Amino acid sequence: MSEDVAFLSVELVVAIGLLLLYVLIAHMIEEHKVDFLHESGVAILMGTLMGLLAFAVAKETIEFSESGFFYFILPPIIFAAGYTLKRRNFVKNLSYILLLGLIGTIISMVVLSVVIILFNNISYDSEDPNKLSNVECLLLASVLCATDSVAALAIVKESQFPTLNSILFGEGVVNDAAAILIYQAVVEMIKSSEGNESSSNQDLPITAKIIGLTVWNFLYISFLSILLGVVFGLISAAVSKFFTSFHESPAKEVSLILLFSYLSYVISEVCGMSAIMTLFVCGVTMSHYTFHNISEASQKGSVMAINTLGHAAEAFLFLYLGIGIYSTDQETFKLDFTLYIILGGFVARAASVFIPLGIFILAKKCSKKGRGETLSLKQMMIIWFSGLIRGAIAFALSLKISSEVSPHKEALVSITLIIVLMTTIIMGGLMAAFAKLIGLSAEGSAPGSLPEAKAQSFIERESMLITGDQKTALERSDAGWLQKKWRHVDDKYIKKIFGGDLHKHKKKEKEGQSNKASDSYDLPEFGQKNSSNRRETQMQKFAEIAKQKEEENRNGKEEEKYVPQRYSD
Repeated sequence: MSEDVAFLSVELVVAIGLLLLYVLIAHMIEEHKVDFLHESGVAILMGTLMGLLAFAVAKETIEFSESGFFYFILPPIIFAAGYTLKRRNFVKNLSYILLLGLIGTIISMVVLSVVIILFNNISYDSEDPNKLSNVECLLLASVLCATDSVAALAIVKESQFPTLNSILFGEGVVNDAAAILIYQAVVEMIKSSEGNESSSNQDLPITAKIIGLTVWNFLYISFLSILLGVVFGLISAAVSKFFTSFHESPAKEVSLILLFSYLSYVISEVCGMSAIMTLFVCGVTMSHYTFHNISEASQKGSVMAINTLGHAAEAFLFLYLGIGIYSTDQETFKLDFTLYIILGGFVARAASVFIPLGIFILAKKCSKKGRGETLSLKQMMIIWFSGLIRGAIAFALSLKISSEVSPHKEALVSITLIIVLMTTIIMGGLMAAFAKLIGLSAEGSAPGSLPEAKAQSFIERESMLITGDQKTALERSDAGWLQKKWRHVDDKYIKKIFGGDLHKHKKKEKEGQSNKASDSYDLPEFGQKNSSNRRETQMQKFAEIAKQKEEENRNGKEEEKYVPQRYSD
């Protein structure tokens, strides 16, 4: 027992040391703008080195823990994505995000299934015991339809590519949730057919009834997952609004946010729903309501804490993937079959990007109301290339495959892990070169965007929770009919119950009080910029006061001439 404890202590020391080294290297890569090397690839290589060291010292391999990944590593990453979401760009590009993240994932799943079945018949003989059944090919396709856009987001910065960045980010989140739901639907379809003559190692009869049940389960689970996330987000908002005494203890306020979000994730996972979708929606709901109910110290602390946890979990995740390379099954693994699947992923990704986007853009151009900006071919090519990378979600889903569903579980896990490592290191490293090759240039400033966006603080930049007139101008600039209706209901009813950003109403009350008293100044809050209309109003008040002073001097009430001071921002 003492030897096990000693080995665990050595593992922890090495892991923490590698994390520290990873943070330093990642910072140097970003500072010196090293395009050919991505920090996720560096983490994987460092994890590979750690696994080799552990095998050389203790002759043991460190295996990837499925429960540890889903309950401890993944939640901070997903919640940070939802809580710090740039909601304006997300909502503005929601049509593209849903097309790629939902419809595109389904198309990718179908094409990958056909490709894997085809190459499976080419690579293996009919009597080969390692040959996968059609059911297992379908299961592998559902695993590999989960993409990873981390490398692309490192190149496509939000400051230079606001539209493309929001689409890639939103597609990544929706794709993760959709891939998990598709995987669960396929597993349920396989289990429901076990009572028939077919088994998991035979061909599965695909009927209209099975397809209908699969689609229904997909929609049903999606709805319940979103609903659960909204409910927990609103509960946390109500608690933070009515228990104002928590303002005196920011640590407890931040703890409540983390605990409510994690509780929603665990309940969703236990109930068989999409825990990723639940946690992401919960994070978005909290950022919209709960964030504005807590104290200023808690606002800054929550964003910093959640971003730190998400970054650390992501770093540990890629380290863990590198460690897992030594747990692959060398006997059942076949390299040429894996390479065929990677090439098939190129075709599946192209179909999942260019088909739905092409139809949508064509329909938008043909429509009389569709005069807005559309994605260019270069932007679509970047979206295509970023989706070639497979990430940790795919590998974690392969670990969830049970031996009852697939007798070749070890082979599926090994194939998935190799694809994840190869695409992350190779494609992630080529991302910047591909962007330069196609001549991708920075997007023009969108209407209503702020010229001083680079001067925003870290909190504003990470959460996009801009207060005051800037937020109002940004949100109302390009809102559609449905968005305007939602904001009307949200401001009039929901925010009155659960709280939220009520700056607009406070501003009206403050302006009403200033109109009653001529000598009151409507000065801005600390750190808040003045719009042109607000500045004109203030200068008019100064002019009126100066005029009154001049009249008093003429009447002989005061001998000293009044010279008003100019207000400067």
